[in-house]
Amino acid sequence: MVSRATKIRLGVFLIIGAIMILLFAAAVAGNKLTQRWDTYYIMFQDYPVSGLQVGGTVNYQGIKVGQVQSIKIDPKDVSKVIISINIEPGTPIKEDTEAVLSLVGITGLKAVEIKGGTNAAKNMSPGSYIRAGSTMLDDISDRALSIAEKIDVIASNIGEITNNENQESIARILNET
Repeated sequence: MVSRATKIRLGVFLIIGAIMILLFAAAVAGNKLTQRWDTYYIMFQDYPVSGLQVGGTVNYQGIKVGQVQSIKIDPKDVSKVIISINIEPGTPIKEDTEAVLSLVGITGLKAVEIKGGTNAAKNMSPGSYIRAGSTMLDDISDRALSIAEKIDVIASNIGEITNNENQESIARILNET
């Protein structure tokens, strides 16, 4: 049988342990709840944002500086997606910075990458819109589309040159020379 003193010690131990766990949880949660953020917005027009999630990472020159707060379709123009991001206060977001979406690993998840900006540019105030930029992959896709259109024109011209009427004309010219 367990003595009364042992039960009291066990009870005190459990109460002190529970209080310590609650204090630790309050300290961790309190830090997150009281953390202040600067909110900025990014507007992407006719650009898919699939893979980007609320709570996703926001990086500035590769350094994590915040998180995605919300992703919404502009009710006035459905071709626009407005992303609000929370950035750590004091992060220098310049007027000439751009925001792009970058892949995170091979999972298809995306993060917001803020890049560019010069020391000469003014700091943006919280609540401003950061200009949406293009990634290297977007540039490559645009160039590939342009190249495909040019190849189509070249193929059409070759088809025109090699039609039956032109073949007969070329054969006549060759025979005469």
